[in-house]
Amino acid sequence: MERNPDRGRQFGGIRFEEVYIQGKLNVTKVIRNNETGVLYMAYQEGSGMGLTAMLDQDGPPLVDKEL
Repeated sequence: MERNPDRGRQFGGIRFEEVYIQGKLNVTKVIRNNETGVLYMAYQEGSGMGLTAMLDQDGPPLVDKEL
């Protein structure tokens, strides 16, 4: 995948953006890297948090094609 250094600039220089949020106490978020389009899932419960790249069924990371 080629990197486009101008891609993040179209979002005002914001590299990461929350594109989905669910929950109040136990929060699940989908975060998009605006330079690469790769999607990450974050889960927060209390003071703990986990973050992982979202993968398709074959293993490569999910990429937001609408970016």
